[in-house]
Amino acid sequence: MSGDVNPFESLQEQIDDAAEYIDVGTDVLERLKRPERVLETNLTVELDDGSLEVFRAYRSQFNGDRGPYKGGVRYHPGVTRDEVKALSGWMVYKCAVVDIPYGGGKGGIEIDPIDYSDAELERITRSFATELRPLVGADRDIPAPDVNTGQREMNWIKDTYETLEGTTEPGVVTGKAIDSGGSCGRVEATGRSTMLTAREAFDYLGEDPAGATVAVQGYGNAGSVAAKFIESELGADVVAVSDSSGAVYHPDGLDTRAVKQYKNETGAVTGYDGATEELTNEELLTMDVDLLVPAALENAIDADLARDVGAD
Repeated sequence: MSGDVNPFESLQEQIDDAAEYIDVGTDVLERLKRPERVLETNLTVELDDGSLEVFRAYRSQFNGDRGPYKGGVRYHPGVTRDEVKALSGWMVYKCAVVDIPYGGGKGGIEIDPIDYSDAELERITRSFATELRPLVGADRDIPAPDVNTGQREMNWIKDTYETLEGTTEPGVVTGKAIDSGGSCGRVEATGRSTMLTAREAFDYLGEDPAGATVAVQGYGNAGSVAAKFIESELGADVVAVSDSSGAVYHPDGLDTRAVKQYKNETGAVTGYDGATEELTNEELLTMDVDLLVPAALENAIDADLARDVGAD
């Protein structure tokens, strides 16, 4: 998470604030503010050059009253124990709000995956899966993709678990590849739901999304897919997108697919020759556009920046 905000403290404050509107005892409230268990483990993995490196990894199981713990696994240098605790807590309430029979879980490894080869990432992931083995399962805890993870990592976790358990259990993870038992549409689900939310917001406001200007902060799986569908399904003009390298802008709208292809080839959106201007992430977040889509890490918009947000 960005900034100096402690995410776990933020979660607990939010629960306290919400509790003022419902009849709940302090004993129950205290239980709802803390995870049931947290795995913290050090993964010692051999790198391609033969050296060993230790990676800190976590899995928080916040509450399983409604069903198996459910939540993603992220790879990011900013992963902390408090972050995964908070994210697992928010998963509890997200699942409850939409009334699906899952609890909340979250995991992560403190790592910047761009610094490691595919072979190294596979060994790191399989090492983590070995540590997760006693905790996960289709009826216990079900990991999923998150920041910097996807089908590939879920396939590695699933394969490691099934090999060690001597079983076939495709339900141990979601977000795996189709040929490994995954679901059609899963890769695009988060971005598509963002487009649907935007569509409903425009409808609620009585506005036509066709021709509306859109800025998307974060151009990974969620942001790029959201941009693609907002452009193709709603007819809006995605005028700016960003990633950790910065932002690119074109007043008449970017070709969202071409930007994604460029990012896949180069690792960044900056330098894309179809843009007329490059901006900072903060400039993108404060642009005068009809719709702003924050699709990167949490706390990108803090109290100070919120005053400068120019989106309608």
